[in-house]
Amino acid sequence: MIDAVYHFTGSRHSFTASVHVVQTGLVNGSTAVITGRVTEGWLKDNLVAGEYTQVTCEQAPGLFGTCFQGTLDILRGSKSGD
Repeated sequence: MIDAVYHFTGSRHSFTASVHVVQTGLVNGSTAVITGRVTEGWLKDNLVAGEYTQVTCEQAPGLFGTCFQGTLDILRGSKSGD
């Protein structure tokens, strides 16, 4: 399990999200579920949800490492009072 705070800066919208990540497995093909909430900025107090898969990727010619492919969605209308 991982608890993390991510800040996203965009040309139109920026926000900070506090997330909780639960990963199953420690090798390629492992997956994770991400849940949390926007704590500052655009769409504050809405929930976030996502997932990722751990994969091997080429980070430089002939140099392979671990990468993560996935999504993180803000669930509009999910804050209390909506």
